[in-house]
Amino acid sequence: MSNTQSNHETKEQILLLPFGETLRPLISASSLEGTDLKDVLQRRGIFVKKSDKRNIVPVLSSILLSPREFDILRNKQYFKENRIKTSDAKATWNVQTKTVVQAIPEELDKFAKKLEDDSSYKLINCVQHRDPEGNEVVIECNIERTDWKKDVLSYKTYHDCKLSITKTDNVVIYSSETTVPETKKFISKFQDAIHSDFQKQGIVSNDIPMQRILTDKFRDNKEIFNFLDIFTKQNSNILSFQKIVDIDAGIDHNIPNFPENFKWLKDVDKINLHGKLNITDIMDLSKKGILVFGEIEAEFKFDSTKVNKAKGMCTIKYGFPKFYEKSKSVEFEAKIGDLKLHADCSDVSKHHVQVFLLREFQKDKHNIFEKFKIDGNPQLSLNL
Repeated sequence: MSNTQSNHETKEQILLLPFGETLRPLISASSLEGTDLKDVLQRRGIFVKKSDKRNIVPVLSSILLSPREFDILRNKQYFKENRIKTSDAKATWNVQTKTVVQAIPEELDKFAKKLEDDSSYKLINCVQHRDPEGNEVVIECNIERTDWKKDVLSYKTYHDCKLSITKTDNVVIYSSETTVPETKKFISKFQDAIHSDFQKQGIVSNDIPMQRILTDKFRDNKEIFNFLDIFTKQNSNILSFQKIVDIDAGIDHNIPNFPENFKWLKDVDKINLHGKLNITDIMDLSKKGILVFGEIEAEFKFDSTKVNKAKGMCTIKYGFPKFYEKSKSVEFEAKIGDLKLHADCSDVSKHHVQVFLLREFQKDKHNIFEKFKIDGNPQLSLNL
């Protein structure tokens, strides 16, 4: 690229840089945390005490960002939005003489197109891959998202998502991989529509709903925490838990007999703990039901060399995103926060490793959830 072309593009970008009210949609985006915005201010020599977005957004909106600062925020938003997030649901398969391939609706792309009722996105393509034995169908989709609140440089973007439908014995699992909220919205509708079609065929029950891991299926905050805590104690030949590095939770102010030694939390709405955490205090707060999770980010060592020639370190963020801020029920999801491959694994696809690790991490979550619901007892004897 010539210097003339580079200078021309820089001038163009400066002319298009949003500021004031036009900048607010980007910095108010739910994917950006207060700490992300605070970091940009600190680079300017502007220091604020709290990382509350309500206080930082007005300050950041009042200054003109440089092209580099704007790119930092946009790249952070892109990275956080486009991390693979996984969730799934399961149901009982009643007709053993019929495979998933035989049951899946014909002309699947047209079937999916009918689900478009939102002007913020449209389906670009839908491709399916079928297992030769007929027990699995993987549907890969690409959507075009239009977000007029974004700057002119990025209001139209393209995002992939995936739905896998797998039958084992008398159980069918719907597994989704999504990124931005629009992909989650589309895949959820797609999954429900296919399940409804299976019900019409009599393949799955009309009376028993799909099992999703939702917050409203737990009795209280303590049980949500105990469910999440079990993931740090699973036996796996591939993943080895190291430590908790981040906790995102709210405070339940309605707890009766709020402990005296934690009265200072009465004035706090949410907490984000990261770095070297005092697990003893956190466990105490969690067991009392004071903390409303939220998500936990934990560090794991992994060695899957026998499967995909990969080993290294990763963090997995899992739980019920922003549940403490929402009145409605939230579904369990997991995503890779950070992935560091061993030096010997430079030729291994990070994307494939991420997908593999997320499946390994969650492979027994429905068994855990069912035992948790049935027993109502956090002291479970798990042979996972």
